[in-house]
Amino acid sequence: MISIAAVLASVALVALSPTAVPGSPSAEPATVRAAVPAGHVKVNLGVHTLLPIEVQNVDFEVELWGEIPSYDWEQLYGLYDVPLDAPVADWVRSYRANPDREILDRNYEKFERRKFPFQFTVRVHPSNRPLKLRLGFNRVRLDAPSGSSKDFIITNAANVVARTESGEVYPEIEVEPS
Repeated sequence: MISIAAVLASVALVALSPTAVPGSPSAEPATVRAAVPAGHVKVNLGVHTLLPIEVQNVDFEVELWGEIPSYDWEQLYGLYDVPLDAPVADWVRSYRANPDREILDRNYEKFERRKFPFQFTVRVHPSNRPLKLRLGFNRVRLDAPSGSSKDFIITNAANVVARTESGEVYPEIEVEPS
C-alpha cells in the first residue's frame, strides 16, 4: 500500500451541459450556464485535483487524508435537501428540478469558508494497462454576476473521482472511508 498525505495540487475545470449527469458518457465539456437566467448565480462543475498518479498495469491502493479549505458544501447541499453522503450528480438533479432559481442568489453571500477533513482509501484497478490519472474531489463553482466565484469542494466518499489525461472519469476505482 502507498500512503500519501493529500496536498492541494491544482484545480481542473470540467463544466457540464444542462442535461449531462457527472460521470455519464454524455458529460461533454460544456456549461450549465444556459439553464440559469442571465444575471443570476451561475453553476459550473469541476474537479479539485489532490494527487496526480501514474499506474503501471498493477492494482494499487492509496490513502488520501488531510483537510481542505472550501466554501461550505454541506450548506450548499442543505439548500436543496441533498443527503451529505450523496454524489454531486444528486445535487445537480435537485438544483435543476427546483423551480426557485433565486435560492443561490439569496444565499450566495451567506456561504462561508470552512476546513473539511477527509480520510479515504482508494483502490485503483488499471485493467492491465498503464494510466496517468488525477485523483481528487468533485467541485461546484458558483459564479456571481459581480464576477466573484466560490468553490465548494465536496469531500465525501461519493465525490472522490479519478480522471484520465483527457479529462474523462476513470470508473475503475473503489473508495472507502479509512
